[in-house]
Amino acid sequence: MLFTKTIQRKMLFMISLILIMLVILSAILGSSLISYKALISDLNQNLKVLPNKNDIFKATNDLNSALRAGIAHKGEPSLIINQDQNILSCIRTAKEAADDFLRKINSLAPSVEYGPQRKSTDGEIISKISIHFKRLDNNYRAMINTPIAVNKRNMNINYMRSRLLDIYRFIGQINDYQTGLTKALFRAKKVYATRMWWVLLSSFFTAIAFLGLICIGYLSVYKPLRVLHEGARRVAQGNLDYRLEITTHDEMGELADSFNQMTERFQEIKQDLDMQVRERSKQLVRSERLAGIGLFSAGIAHEINNPISAISMAAESLLSRSLYNNSTDEKDDDTKVSEQYLSMIQRESERCQKFTQRLLHFARGDDGVKREHDLIVIVEEVLSIIQPMSKFKDRKILFSHGLNPCLMKINGGEIKQVVLNLVANALESMSSGGTLKISIQEQTDIVTLKLIDDGCGMEKEVIERLFDPFFTRRKDGKGTGLGMSISQRIIGEHGGSIEAESDGPEQGSTFHVRIPRIPIQQDAVA
Repeated sequence: MLFTKTIQRKMLFMISLILIMLVILSAILGSSLISYKALISDLNQNLKVLPNKNDIFKATNDLNSALRAGIAHKGEPSLIINQDQNILSCIRTAKEAADDFLRKINSLAPSVEYGPQRKSTDGEIISKISIHFKRLDNNYRAMINTPIAVNKRNMNINYMRSRLLDIYRFIGQINDYQTGLTKALFRAKKVYATRMWWVLLSSFFTAIAFLGLICIGYLSVYKPLRVLHEGARRVAQGNLDYRLEITTHDEMGELADSFNQMTERFQEIKQDLDMQVRERSKQLVRSERLAGIGLFSAGIAHEINNPISAISMAAESLLSRSLYNNSTDEKDDDTKVSEQYLSMIQRESERCQKFTQRLLHFARGDDGVKREHDLIVIVEEVLSIIQPMSKFKDRKILFSHGLNPCLMKINGGEIKQVVLNLVANALESMSSGGTLKISIQEQTDIVTLKLIDDGCGMEKEVIERLFDPFFTRRKDGKGTGLGMSISQRIIGEHGGSIEAESDGPEQGSTFHVRIPRIPIQQDAVA
């Protein structure tokens, strides 16, 4: 949450800075427009102060229209009176426009543009126009104060309209004081209106872009960061099954993919460590069980060894007496049978003694003396013992090796026992006509003995329990289940390893026995 609040504060700070900049720019632009509008207002006021001949021209046009309207109506006194008042009003307005123009000319400050000569010339023209308007006013008032016929009235009005032509001519001679300023004011108003629209539109789109920027920042930066923070928090709490769901095709998406890959790698490492812990636990259990077996077998071997020794000594003594008492060549049948049985008892007793001695030796963990042996010779000796056995005659054994001896510093008897166990198990697992392939692969420090059979194969559960003591799959009930455990312990004492592989039932099995050329002393990992 601290991470999220920090990001929030930073984003709010950045948004505030951008907003402040936009407000400042808008204020500067607005003040510029206000100043521009004030300038236009000042120009407009100045324009009203300058004399405008259009006012005189317009008032003259109005007077001309009123005179023309006065000719259109005849014989109706009420209409004539109204027309007279209108004409007099138009004359008065035109005369006031001329007087106002003259007054504005006289009030102008001297300048290069409004020089004294120009003002004097225009003043004279305006004076003439004022005189004409005054005469028209006097003439018309005299006409309406004296009753005359309609025809004569119309003649007077037409005469007055003809005098307006002189006034139009005089107006045309007046200088236009507002032409340039009016055009400039028109252009300024047009530019002001255009820029005002541009300011409004740009402000609108800027506001839209600002809101869009906030949305994009939230969706593409802030929200993904929150998701990443949540994912990191959950993974830190041990939830390695959690995966980030960021579908954007940008740096945040790539970061999420890398995070998911890292989490998957953590999960694989955890699973591998768990598997190693379980495997080590199983090995410890096996070691404890073998240790118990060793103590148990040592006790049994010790107890059996004494009576067997006594039997062997008794058989040897009886055989010696029989041979001494019956030294002649002629012996009866009972004597011969007795001597044969005594010899067999002595021979088998000595065999049992050797077995119990080896059992005691294994229980004590004495690995004996390690000397330089040729592994090829050891394998061939084992095969020479097994191949003549009748139950294995229908199975084929193929042994491939290099031409040079494979010399190793090992305990020859123990390695021979391992090879014997593996070869016997492989032949037992095969049916008639099966083939066992044995090969030796040499490296600088490691020699690998590889056995491949096409027998019954193994399931995963069987492979996991293969080296457990007393575990056997032989259906005849003759297996003790100790051969693989003992083999693994022997190889472990040499610093090597045994690995079993199988694709499943009826798919055969493969064993890899790796042994260092120079043994590494370590605890057995049975």
